[in-house]
Amino acid sequence: MRNRLAGALAAALLSMTPLAAPAAALPPDPPRAESFDVGMLHVDRYGSGDPIVLVPGLASGAWTWNGLIPHLAATHSVYAVTIAGFAGRPATGTMSFAAFENDLTALFDQRHLVKPVLVGHSLGGTLAIDYGETHPDRVRAIVAADGLPIFPGMQQLTQQQREAIGAQMASGVKAQTHDQFLAFEKNYMASVGVNDAALADQVAALSAQSDASAVAAWLQADLAADLRPNLAKITVPVLEIAPYSPAEGNPAAPMHYTEAEKADYYRTLLAGVAKLDVLTIAPARHFVILDQPERFQKALDDFLARV
Repeated sequence: MRNRLAGALAAALLSMTPLAAPAAALPPDPPRAESFDVGMLHVDRYGSGDPIVLVPGLASGAWTWNGLIPHLAATHSVYAVTIAGFAGRPATGTMSFAAFENDLTALFDQRHLVKPVLVGHSLGGTLAIDYGETHPDRVRAIVAADGLPIFPGMQQLTQQQREAIGAQMASGVKAQTHDQFLAFEKNYMASVGVNDAALADQVAALSAQSDASAVAAWLQADLAADLRPNLAKITVPVLEIAPYSPAEGNPAAPMHYTEAEKADYYRTLLAGVAKLDVLTIAPARHFVILDQPERFQKALDDFLARV
């Protein structure tokens, strides 16, 4: 059972056909006001105004938000965090949801951030949802870009089954050489991560700078997590941005959804959040911020105007 489930997850992640798109490149790093560390978090600060905290996903860094940061920094203090072990940062300290909560709270306290908007992608979105459950009084709103309270496809599994799958997949990541990890990232980015092949290679190279042990530990924690029982504790508005690729509508796809069905599926996983919006953006893959930067920016601006 464990092997079949792990294989199904891997197949779902790796089997979609890339979409044709114009050549793209990751925007350059914006100029920072300062950089500093708080526990496991490396923080780059930009701009001034009401605070927004950006949390990237697994094996990702602040580069995820390069195209968005200049726009946000015109009216906000932007704090883009990178988790230890990701994007070339050394792997240090305890890697767990609770440890992330503690260090994020320390950032808020040290910098006197009053109710920032917390924006996360993928694992970062899951961590943002978790923080909204444990510290609902510390944030103004939450935005999760393809980050969910449970890994999609695992909602019917027991805790023991999820932990077994997480341990197995983490073991596989830790066993990879750097070249194998880079090859995996290139395959993932080209098939699931982004639409553009050149951009996929660029993002894969950046992701492969991450420490394999840190990636494995966070992958294991993410696959084992189920935050659904405490979603009702989130009292602030939540926006879930769900990317949708036409390849998902192919009957041969491992997880076959129409765009409307995917939105409904995400609403089901997030049932319990009192103030929930689910918005789909298409055509886009997992890194919706990179595939559709203008539409993502507008969705975020519209949400910020409401909260």
